[in-house]
Amino acid sequence: MNSELPKVLHRAAGRPLVEWVVQACRGAGIDDVVLIVGYQEHLVREALAAQGVRFARQAEQQGTGHAAAQAREAVGEEPGLVFVLNGDSPLIDAAVLTAMRETHLRRQADATLLYVVPPQPLEYGRLIRKPDGDLSDVIEERDCTPEQRAIRELNAGFYLFNAPQIWQVLGELKNDNKAGEYYITDVPRHLARHGGVVVPQEAPAAMALGVNTPAQLAEVETILQRRGLGAK
Repeated sequence: MNSELPKVLHRAAGRPLVEWVVQACRGAGIDDVVLIVGYQEHLVREALAAQGVRFARQAEQQGTGHAAAQAREAVGEEPGLVFVLNGDSPLIDAAVLTAMRETHLRRQADATLLYVVPPQPLEYGRLIRKPDGDLSDVIEERDCTPEQRAIRELNAGFYLFNAPQIWQVLGELKNDNKAGEYYITDVPRHLARHGGVVVPQEAPAAMALGVNTPAQLAEVETILQRRGLGAK
């Protein structure tokens, strides 16, 4: 982003990126929102102080699975549903999160994840399905074979898990991949390989658009404005 500002605090349509995600959660009835903070965390805490969210600290950035695990103490061990969402993907909306929860409950799933089929290839993880259509695996783009890279069903980076099961699985993750990181995508893989029900749910392609460059920031801002959204 060519900036020292935490990425999630860059503004689109008048609001920090992460605030759009928090707003989607509120609209879907997700009242307890925990933000994982690390780099320049004081700025994130200040910017979201009025949003009624809680915070958990990731002292070292060791991947998405490691980040999610930092919420364990804040969320607790009681049975319930745990969404894991990206703070830099502001196009997610309440209707999609609500539909995701309904699917998860109807299927009595161990995990539900969103995927997209964009018109153009993106450097996102590929979905591998079982013969029955449920998920078998998610392979990160950097770890894909050429055949896997040709798959057009891409992981959108939004998940729904069951607590306390999620905490146990996160604690068992390994970082034996090319990045040396703990991937959140290893959680649905683990569940599927141990007989769990992991349900992929398609979402509009725009839902997966994250922000890693100024050009992508401009793109999501344009989409938000087309939706008639913006800070009031």
